[in-house]
Amino acid sequence: MSHSKVWLGLAFLMLEAMAFSVPALAQQPVETPPPAQKVPEPAPAATVDNQTEQIPSAPVAPKRITLENLRQRAENGEAGAQFQLAHRYLNGEGVTADNFIALQWFARAAEQGNPNAQYNIAVMYLNGIGVIQDNAAAVDWFRQAADNGDAQAQFTLAIILFNGQYDVPQNVPQAYKWFTLAGSAGIREAAANAVLIQEMMPPGQVEMMQQEALKWIESYESRQTHSN
Repeated sequence: MSHSKVWLGLAFLMLEAMAFSVPALAQQPVETPPPAQKVPEPAPAATVDNQTEQIPSAPVAPKRITLENLRQRAENGEAGAQFQLAHRYLNGEGVTADNFIALQWFARAAEQGNPNAQYNIAVMYLNGIGVIQDNAAAVDWFRQAADNGDAQAQFTLAIILFNGQYDVPQNVPQAYKWFTLAGSAGIREAAANAVLIQEMMPPGQVEMMQQEALKWIESYESRQTHSN
């Protein structure tokens, strides 16, 4: 058996196994302030020549992030807060679990370009969580999240393109591009798949897709610069 056939077999085995794994919902950590410290009792006022010296007032302890505070920030249009509120409704953290309300808050964050929210909406459409299952909508959201720099969405989109799943025509070169980008973002399995797929492609096609990947990185960095 030739080396090319060995690589081809390995690639199909690796990719086919991953294609059946259900993407997990993204979780973005909450930046929680440090816990409130107990304010010490003020020291007795010192007296100098019968004059009372004023003692500075104790600093106010930082407030904890409450559900009400998070909801207010979300209502005011803060995308990160909208994502976190959606996550709470999804998991029933401090609220009654409600997938439909979770989807609504994810959608509001996604409208502002939050890639984690866009990815989560894709997963929810793919699995019918809080919405009627819709593969086409799921793929559209995966594309949006991938284009906005979500590495897991790039990885998932690459698998879909490689296998031609969910009524998406198979496109190995584009799969290679998205595996390359997801791999450069730190997903080791994606980087490994890019190496495997590269063995299937003509050198000219590999170079073309690498150029497309570089152009995407330049475009993404430019968008990030202008948004800050």
